[in-house]
Amino acid sequence: MSGVSARIWHWYSGDQAMSASTFAWMAKDLEAAPPPPSVDEAQRGLISTEVAYRRHTSFSVASVMASGALLEASINELVASAAHSNLAVGGDRDDASRRKLCRAAEALDRMGSLEKYEHVLVLLDLESFDRGRQPFQDVALVRRLRNALVHFAPRWREALAGEESQGFELALERKGFRVPPFAGEGNPFFPTKCLGYDCAAWALRSVLDYVDAFHRRLGVTPGYEAIRSEIESALT
Repeated sequence: MSGVSARIWHWYSGDQAMSASTFAWMAKDLEAAPPPPSVDEAQRGLISTEVAYRRHTSFSVASVMASGALLEASINELVASAAHSNLAVGGDRDDASRRKLCRAAEALDRMGSLEKYEHVLVLLDLESFDRGRQPFQDVALVRRLRNALVHFAPRWREALAGEESQGFELALERKGFRVPPFAGEGNPFFPTKCLGYDCAAWALRSVLDYVDAFHRRLGVTPGYEAIRSEIESALT
C-alpha cells in the first residue's frame, strides 16, 4: 500500500516554549508540596526528600534549557520561513526583506543566538535593542545561565551561607528568587538555591518578552503564538 508524502512545516519554537512551561510547572508543584522527611517514606509509598530534590533540580534545569532553545528556535524559524511566501513569520515580510534574510542565512547560521537577532534588525534597517536596558539585559542573563548549565565546570566551593557570588551569579541572586525548599541552608546560591520555579519562570518570561519585542519590530507574529495561553499558564 503506497501513500502520498507531504511536506509539513513545524514550528519548533512552540515545542520548546511548551517544554519550558511544563517543566516550570512541575518544579512549582514539587515546591508546593515537598515530601516530609521521614525514615519510613519508602514504606508509606512516598518519594524521599532526596528523590524530590533530584527531580526538582532536573525540572528546573530542563525548563531553563528549553527557554534557551526557544530563543534559538525563534530566530531560526524567522530566517528559514523567509524563503516561503506561503508561511507565516518570515514569509509575512515584504519580498525585499525576505530576499535579504535568505541571502544572509548562511552567515547567520554561524552566529550566536542574540547576535542573530541583532544582525537581522540591522539588516532590515530596524531599531536595535539597547543592551543596557530590558528586555535585552534579562535575555542575555538567561543565555549566560543556560551556557553555565551546558558547559558546567565543577569546582570546589565553600558550602557556607554568605559565600560571595561572582559575575552572573550575583546578577541572578539580585533577582530575589525564592529559595526552593530542597536547597538546604548551608549550600551556595548557585546552582542549589538559584534553580527552582522562580528562576525557571523568570527565564521563560525573559525570553518571551525579548522574542515578542523582536517580532513586533518586524511586524510579524511568532511561531508559538497559537499556543501562547498554554505557554503562559506556568507564569501565573
